[in-house]
Amino acid sequence: MRSRHWLVATLSGVVLVGLLPGLADAGTSARAAGAAPATPTIVATPARPVAKELITVRTTFSRSPRRPGALERRTATGWSLVTRVTSDAAGTFRPTTRPTADTTYRVRVLSGPQKNRLSKLVRVTPLPDSMNIALTGFRTKATASGLASAVRKDRPVALDRETPGGWIEVGITSEKSDGTVSLALTGLTQDEVTYRWRFPAWKGVPERTSTQTAFAPGLVPPQFSLPVMRIDTADAAPIVDRENYLPGTMTLDGTTHALQIRGRGNYTWVNPKKPYRIKLGTKASLLGMPAEKDWALLANFGDRTLVRNTIALDLGAKLTAMPWTPRHRPVEVMLNGQYVGAYDLVEQMETSDQRSAKSRLLLEFDDHYAGQEPTTVRTPVEGLAVTFKDPNPEDVPQSTKDTLLAELGTFETALYSPDFQADGHSYTEYVDVDSFVDYFIGAEIMKSIDADCRTSCFFTWAAGEPIRMGPMWDYDHSAGYDDFGPRVSSPEGWWAADPEPAPGYAHHSTHWLARMRQDPAFQAKVRVR
Repeated sequence: MRSRHWLVATLSGVVLVGLLPGLADAGTSARAAGAAPATPTIVATPARPVAKELITVRTTFSRSPRRPGALERRTATGWSLVTRVTSDAAGTFRPTTRPTADTTYRVRVLSGPQKNRLSKLVRVTPLPDSMNIALTGFRTKATASGLASAVRKDRPVALDRETPGGWIEVGITSEKSDGTVSLALTGLTQDEVTYRWRFPAWKGVPERTSTQTAFAPGLVPPQFSLPVMRIDTADAAPIVDRENYLPGTMTLDGTTHALQIRGRGNYTWVNPKKPYRIKLGTKASLLGMPAEKDWALLANFGDRTLVRNTIALDLGAKLTAMPWTPRHRPVEVMLNGQYVGAYDLVEQMETSDQRSAKSRLLLEFDDHYAGQEPTTVRTPVEGLAVTFKDPNPEDVPQSTKDTLLAELGTFETALYSPDFQADGHSYTEYVDVDSFVDYFIGAEIMKSIDADCRTSCFFTWAAGEPIRMGPMWDYDHSAGYDDFGPRVSSPEGWWAADPEPAPGYAHHSTHWLARMRQDPAFQAKVRVR
């Protein structure tokens, strides 16, 4: 009997091995568990290189003696060899390569018991590598500054000047940890000069030249044609962060106001030309705008035309289904006696008697910076990131937040249902459709990178009342801005309601506006409007 039992077990083992080829390669524990070995994960470092920057692809198979492997890349017709590599004693492969375009990689074992075993896939998308440029200064002194699209600390950056005989190098500096560079220029004349930044060859990455240039017509003192705002902080203290207000005064249109000022913005704060938040000591009407305390100075550093926000806010004011769009005025700003540029003086995004209705919460879609906002909530169905703009989240009772999420859930359940309704109620019963129509039109006309509810998209809410979309805000990266590829910069094609997915944002083709565009009734309202 014992031999019969042994024979059955042996035969069962044979059957199992036959059913699960490769089980013997997985080791004793996997054989006992009856499962194939897990596919190894794979990581590329850096995950977002610039073109031709050296990356290391790392993956670990089970511990075994050193064995050969291959790094392979996917092509239109299959997989091709990139390089051969040998694993270490721990079974880890570390091949290196220099990608020039969006590429998917894998590692394959070439010999031994696990021959032809594959890792998971890793996709590497090189970052665009450019640097904007700005020149500030007067008479014979100036500073050239820039911000890299792909930060590489300590990378050398050269400044070139155009001459009749070609470009010549006038100085070299190195990139800081925040991607900024600056270089002092002296000996300038009233002649017209054009400058550009250039990246010399570095760590195997070949030399490349930034496509952006700066034109300096003599760098003479400015002749102001716009209203001049003169801001002086106490003891000429520099404004160094976005958290701490500094006291000071502001003189505009012949009137001096006490104020507090600090930095503002997310990405825009790292630019050489800084945006600011202003809080006056008392409410005041500035350049004909309704009296309030809180104002913003938009630097528009990324927008060399300085008009994209102006056009968007003027358009928003004409799309009257949105109750309020921030009013604005262009100004020239002198800070502690130094000219810092042309700015947009704008009403602060807030709830007040003169701005967004105080009876409603002002909320922002902000998936891009959700990790930096500890009070972010997610909509119950689609999972869009929502942050509390005004009032501050700590001033909103938890019961109100619970009601908000419940009502958003009811709305989204209807919106994402096949026939745009749930429990006999259309999604249109929960929103001010006209405000969504107007916002959609403005967003598509301007075609901002953020118009897909990634960030800087606002709506207002009050318990038991329709959700209202708007106001429009933050359109410096719109209307052909070319740092984000042709899908955004082209005047043709959708973006706020783009039906095609976009890398880096899971909700690009599924957010509220994109879903509404699939509703024939919503499309009809857009056409009529």
